[in-house]
Amino acid sequence: MDHIDIIKSKLLLSDIVGKKVRLIKRGDSFVGLCPFHNEKTPSFSVSNTKGLYYCFGCLASGDAFEFISQTEGLSFKEALERLASVTGVELSKSLSITKEDNKLFLALDLAANWFAQKNQGVVDYLKQRKILPKIIDKFKIGYAPSSGLKEYLNSSGIEDKILIDIGLVNKNFHDYFYDRLIFPIQSIAGRVIGFGGRALSFEQQPKYLNSPESQLFKKRENLYGLNFALSEIRKKQHIFVVEGYMDTIALHQAGISNAVAPLGTAISAEQIKNLWRFAKEISICMDGDSAGRHAATRVAELALPILEPGYTLKFVTLPSNKDPYDICNELAYKKEDVLTALDHSTKLHSEYLWHHIIDSNLQNYEKLAPEKYSILEHKFMEYVNTISNSSIRRYYRDYFYNKASELRSSFKKQIFNSKTRATKGEYLHNKSPELIEAEQNQAIILRIAVEFPEILNRPIFFEQFSHFEFTNEMKRLQQRVIDVISNKSKLGKEALLQELKQFDVIKYVFEKTSVLNSQLNERKSAEIVWNNIVLLKELNALRKERTEARLSGNLDLEERLIEQIKQIEKRGVEDILIACVDGLKSFPAAINSAFPKAEVQLCIVHQIRNSLKYVSSKDVKVFMNDLKKIYRAASREIAENYLLELEEKWGEKYPLVIKSWQNNWENLSGYFKYSSPVRRLIYTTNPIEGLHRQIRKFTKTKGSFTSTNALYKQVYCAIKKVEQKWTMALPNWALTMSQLDIFFPDRLKIELN
Repeated sequence: MDHIDIIKSKLLLSDIVGKKVRLIKRGDSFVGLCPFHNEKTPSFSVSNTKGLYYCFGCLASGDAFEFISQTEGLSFKEALERLASVTGVELSKSLSITKEDNKLFLALDLAANWFAQKNQGVVDYLKQRKILPKIIDKFKIGYAPSSGLKEYLNSSGIEDKILIDIGLVNKNFHDYFYDRLIFPIQSIAGRVIGFGGRALSFEQQPKYLNSPESQLFKKRENLYGLNFALSEIRKKQHIFVVEGYMDTIALHQAGISNAVAPLGTAISAEQIKNLWRFAKEISICMDGDSAGRHAATRVAELALPILEPGYTLKFVTLPSNKDPYDICNELAYKKEDVLTALDHSTKLHSEYLWHHIIDSNLQNYEKLAPEKYSILEHKFMEYVNTISNSSIRRYYRDYFYNKASELRSSFKKQIFNSKTRATKGEYLHNKSPELIEAEQNQAIILRIAVEFPEILNRPIFFEQFSHFEFTNEMKRLQQRVIDVISNKSKLGKEALLQELKQFDVIKYVFEKTSVLNSQLNERKSAEIVWNNIVLLKELNALRKERTEARLSGNLDLEERLIEQIKQIEKRGVEDILIACVDGLKSFPAAINSAFPKAEVQLCIVHQIRNSLKYVSSKDVKVFMNDLKKIYRAASREIAENYLLELEEKWGEKYPLVIKSWQNNWENLSGYFKYSSPVRRLIYTTNPIEGLHRQIRKFTKTKGSFTSTNALYKQVYCAIKKVEQKWTMALPNWALTMSQLDIFFPDRLKIELN
């Protein structure tokens, strides 16, 4: 048994965790509020028998060493020593922090204080760069004069061997840093482990000089500013990775304290994985010069094999020759302005790689030869094939193919427009159904604008018309209508037609829309048609963006888009007691934003179906039996224990399935609080989907609807028809309603008989 096993055998994990988290015993485990994210309902589970903790909310997990390391910002070695002292286990010299280590730390602390005391030599420089005194003190920014450090440390009892070991003097016994701005580099626990020095003149090279690697200082294992950033990183679940010390300091001064920087080395895949331990979203913000762009692209490529669902990588593309320090300085260190500037320059990982492919291969887009497309496709498939995770690989492949398809369509359109002009209603044949529908809608909007030009005097209609996308000759017609209406607001149909007589396409517009004459010749019905087209276009655009957001992992964007869709589609619902929804990740947030009292229940049946897609057919029966133990459990606590057993049994073989249940657990497990009749009512969306199918089956044969009221009437008729088939009595209906009335006092608007 090694030291780690001995320490584990001598302690109870609940005792260690209980010093920082209020734990309540449930069965064989303990639960409490997670220390790693904000929550109101306990989802943090501690098992003494397994020696492990797990959070069903943020997915934090580990043993006693990991808990101490994460909550106190200690390295594993430091956490090991801490728990060894608690349990009385004596560590071997190779495992403990030795007296020699303490001497090294003492020397580094003395050096940091000495550099800080000498910073009068750079005060003017720091003032010129608008760095505040409190920030200088926070980061202990100092100055290394031409000499004096070695003599000071020797007089303090530090031997030359130690100074050489930690890189404060060179082998010739001269100070390693001289005439440089000094940035102490601290470990995650806040102990000085090395230094970075910046040249103060162009003649001095290199511009940046870091401490050589030592027993304490490993460049690839540390990040500048992480000790100051860790708390905010955990709170925001977001990290900015910038290029240099001054970039980090500037962002912290602007109040953006979740910023860190690598230590003079390129960011490695291992560092990205380590950062994802602290936060689920990383924004790479390199300098805007060619070297910065190259470094960012290298990170984007290195990250592909390690992508995992739920972990996001973004890229902030700054203007040429700008860095984060410049942005902060130009915006007077105003937090919101800086964040807005960075946000506007941010691309998703997939989007960044796509732009890199385009910029690298399609410099002369107008003269793009067909064989160039094969190069393009080869490059993005290279990227796709390096992605290890199958679901993410599929999403990236679809994204790249869609973008390439758009590019090909755009290129064909350029060729067509350069050689052919559609005149007198001559338009291309063999168009796709989507293009035919789009041109039909464009013609309808133009027809309504010409029939009733006075509606364009209303700002909402004018704005919608101005922003509506038209193609070919119709775009020129749109611009002419805008110009005429802007100069002559009181204009009738005949006068407007006179202004448009030189446009042959006007004849095409009227021919294309002739089948709708009865609706378009009357203003009220024409406005309804207009609103339907505009609304449908907005919804389609939002759904497309939402899909792209899901594929590229941008959950924040997905939530915003669903919120917009919800606002457009909302039909006056006053309250929701329990919302039973399928697995779209942002539905719970969208529902709770509008109905904060609503409880969200993810559909168990959908979750099971999605899980079994990834389970081998020979394992389905056994796996399903294990799943049944979870969703048929008598209580949430018992279900969580079964979920842990499922992970132990199937975690290695089906990690994505297990992670999906863990990620969704908060909204999957809501129904356990209710009694059996209520559970059967809400654990699946199948009944309501069945009703929807019956309504759609009835209404789809009725064609288009002239008004919203006409649609409402048809839906009402459909429901009445479906009700005729409901002949069976609902079991336990009164009991179910009574229980819901207890759970939702004064909110259940049903008379109980």
